Parts: sequence; structure tokens; C-alpha cells
Amino acid sequence: MRKLLQKLFDIREGEISSTLLMFSYIFSVIFCLVMLKSIRDSLFLDRLSVNELPVVFILVAISAAVVSTIYSRYSQRVSLNVMIRWSLLIIISNLVIFWVLLRFYLQAGDRWFLYTFYVWVAIFGVISTSQFWILANYIFNARQAKRLFGIIGAGAISGGIFGGYLSQLATVYGTENLPLLCILLMSFCLLMLEVIWRRRQSIAPGQQSRRKRQLKQDQNAAGIFRLFADSRHLLYLAGIVGVGVIVANLVDFQYKAVVKEIITDKDQRTAFFGFWSSNLSIISLAIQLFFTSRILRSFGVGPSLFFLPLGILGGAAALLFFPELWAAIFVKVADGSFKQSINKAGLELLALPIPSSIKPQVKSFIDVFIDSFATGIGGLLLIVCTSVLGMSFSTISYPVIFFIGLWVLLIVGVRREYVQAFRTAIEKR
Repeated sequence: MRKLLQKLFDIREGEISSTLLMFSYIFSVIFCLVMLKSIRDSLFLDRLSVNELPVVFILVAISAAVVSTIYSRYSQRVSLNVMIRWSLLIIISNLVIFWVLLRFYLQAGDRWFLYTFYVWVAIFGVISTSQFWILANYIFNARQAKRLFGIIGAGAISGGIFGGYLSQLATVYGTENLPLLCILLMSFCLLMLEVIWRRRQSIAPGQQSRRKRQLKQDQNAAGIFRLFADSRHLLYLAGIVGVGVIVANLVDFQYKAVVKEIITDKDQRTAFFGFWSSNLSIISLAIQLFFTSRILRSFGVGPSLFFLPLGILGGAAALLFFPELWAAIFVKVADGSFKQSINKAGLELLALPIPSSIKPQVKSFIDVFIDSFATGIGGLLLIVCTSVLGMSFSTISYPVIFFIGLWVLLIVGVRREYVQAFRTAIEKR
């Protein structure tokens, strides 16, 4: 088995245990995220109007900005493993509370619970995945990352497959009991974190001292905004993530609007969301296992980032001219299949030249603050498009196409800065 893994995925001696643990960790996180999203989306659309989605997008943005500020402040004061450990404990305790409330919610149908649960699931997804990739960048060096991030990323896709299909257990055990499975898996993540941290590669004393000195300098600087103002590489990276989130929110609104209009039964809608989440993950898994590493090696980081926006462009055009369920599925497949495979690996590689001393703060800022800010912009844009301009879900494709054009320009810019950032990082070493 060991030799097979080494041959198929280029996992070398001493890397198998860490790779499998990281694979299992992200599998569990994405499993829970997909299952919780299926519960959240079905209940929200069953009780509330699709036109309330932009409002909840804005609430997600505000809440995530607050969480990001608190998180960034504490991440500078405690070690990475302590920060992740406490985050997991909070997540597990919150899931227990939601499990209890969900049982009562199914009878009461309180609006406050729907909004709170929607916002919490969104923040859980951002925080937990961001922490995982920070940990992955800490555990593996640049050369290991290029070889191993493909197979590790497949763990996320596999988690999405099982999380989506097993969401249909709601018809057997009840929707209110599904969080119990998430509680169990997040508890496993807590155990895996301790093992992963003990197995991490040791840092040379000289290198460790340099990191501490650099961290102290960064903490005395003008702050995280100054870091971005002084680096075009970081600005382009933040811009790509931000525009991508805006486009994703617009596409998500289109998808859910079509589903709510065509599929009226709550249970069928839950099954539909879970089924297609899993199908998207299967497509992503195939891309991740058989194409991502080859594409990155053959074309480099820059060209690999074009797959996602161009795929969404084709789906948005289809939905514009054919406002039907199959077109909504097409654009969602284009978004979901590339986002968690080629695009995710490409973005993580863009983060490699960032100095280790500031990487946790930078990635948290991008993954949480930029994500939440862009989500808020997407929500405001949807309110303007639907409530002010009276646009239908199909004509939302026009702003989608506009932002994809901006997205492509940012990718062109980051290709130049990525090479320069790597040269600078090598010179500093």
C-alpha cells in the first residue's frame, strides 16, 4: 500500500503519515460543511423568499468581518496549533447547541434561527478551511506543496462527495439529527490536529529565530493593511479572491432561485442540493487526481487560474439564453468543479512566496475579511439588480460576465508579481 501511494501520487518516504492525516482532516471539514449547507439552504428556501438571500449575504459579510478582526488579533498572540484547537472546540460546542435548537426549530420555524444558522455555517466554512491551509503551508515546504497539495485537496473533494450523498439520511433519521454526525467528525479533527502537530517537521534554530524577529517587526508595523499596500502580489491575490467571491454569490443566487422556482417540495429540494453537491465533488475529484498536478506542472500557476472564470462564463451565458434548471446546474458545475480543484491549488501556490512570519495573518485576512467584504458587495449588488433594476435571475448573468472580465485582468497581473515575489523570497533567504 505504501509503495502504491508513493508511485501513484509521488508521496515520498516520511510524508505518507502527514499526507494521510491532512487528507482525513480536510475530508472531515468539507464533509461537515456540505452537509450543513444542504440543511441550511433547504430550510431557508422552504420558509423564506429567495429575495432575502442578498440580505443574509450582507449579514454574513458583517459577521465575518467582526470574526476576522477578533481572529487576527488573537492569532498574533498564540501559536497556530492553540488557535486551531480552540476554534475546533468552539465549533463543536456550537454544533451541539444548533442540534438542540434544530429539533425545536422544525416545529417553531423561527426566522432568527434561519438567519443565525445560515450566517454561522458560512463563517464555519471560511474559518475552518482557512485554518487548514495555513496549517498545510506550515507543515509542507514549497517543493512538497507542489507534489502533495493535489492529493490533499482530493480529501476536500472526497468529503464533499460523501457529505452531499449522506445528507439524504435526513429522510431516514431526520434533518435535526444530521449535526450529530458533524459533531463526531469535528471531534476527530481535534484529535488529528494533535497528531499532525507532533509530526510536523522541525524548524532549524536559526530559521526559527529569524521567524520570531520578523514576526516582531510585522507586529510593530502599521498593520495588515500596510502589508497589502506595500505588495502588489498581495493586492492582486486579494483582488482575485474578492472578485471570485462576488461572482460565486451572483451564481449561487441564480442557482437557488431556479431551484426554488422549479422544485417546490422541501425534502426533494434537500435531496437535490445534496445530490448535486456530491456530483460536483466527484467531478472535482477527477480533475484533482488526474489533471490538477499535470496542469500546474505543464502550464504553471497563472494559466491554471483561468479555468474557473472561463468555465463560469460559459455557464452564465447558457443561463442567460436558456433560463432553465439544466442551465443553472451547468453554471453551478462550472463553478464547483474548478473551484475546489485547479483553482484552489493555484491559489495556495500563489501564497507560497509570502513570508512564513506573516502568512497566517495574510491568509486569514484574505480568506475571512476579503471573503466577507466581497460577500457584502455581492449582496448589495443583488439588491440593486433585483429590487431596484428588476432584473430576473437569468439577466444576473450580465454583471457576472462583467466581473469575470475583471477577474481575468487580475490573473494576468498576478502572473508577473508571482515570479517577482518568489525571486524576492529567494534573495532574502
